Amino acid sequence: MVSQTPASLSQASIIASPSFEARLQRSELRGATILAACWGFAIVTAFLRRELGGVVMSVNEVFFPTITLFGIALGYELFVIGDLRRHLRLGQRIARWRWMLAIAVELAVPTAALIVLEIYSPRGAYAALSAPILLAYPIVIMLSILRLRPRVTLLMGIASAILHMALVSYAIRSHGIDVHHWPILYTYAATLAMTGVAGSLVASQGRANVIEAVKEAMTADQEQRA
Repeated sequence: MVSQTPASLSQASIIASPSFEARLQRSELRGATILAACWGFAIVTAFLRRELGGVVMSVNEVFFPTITLFGIALGYELFVIGDLRRHLRLGQRIARWRWMLAIAVELAVPTAALIVLEIYSPRGAYAALSAPILLAYPIVIMLSILRLRPRVTLLMGIASAILHMALVSYAIRSHGIDVHHWPILYTYAATLAMTGVAGSLVASQGRANVIEAVKEAMTADQEQRA
């Protein structure tokens, strides 16, 4: 089998290389570590809000489901971190369904937390839809950049927008939110979608940079063997 010359290295061969896959997994590991820290921070702030007499977290129907949700999310990210480290150590690829599951979990956590608030928050559905946990959507969107898959980041932005829009529509129908509040509530969805667009552009540039770095490394290695 004839090895490729530096000039013949294609993007497809670079992406399929063990070097690119390893960089991808290390990047994914960083993202999982940051997200685990974010969920841990969310747990701490929930306890602090309750201890300091926060109106929302003082309600058991909000506090306990929220803490449980963040605890599960943290546990899942810790599992992902351990699994990624094992795959890196063994030089194995991550199955496609695993990172798809990770994406689903990342989007499910803020959505489920908002649902709890929308139903049980003493401040009402309108305030719940703009609660601090809403910021988890842009966090997971921007962290998805580390996956170096622009389309994934874009789709996460769009999915976040659709999910929040669905929650807004449900609140309008079920809780009778005044019409003059509708524009600002739906603006959140538009902003989330725009975050996905911006993130996908960053991911595209990051992916190009990594591909170029791997190509240079492969080229140097082939030149040394020649």
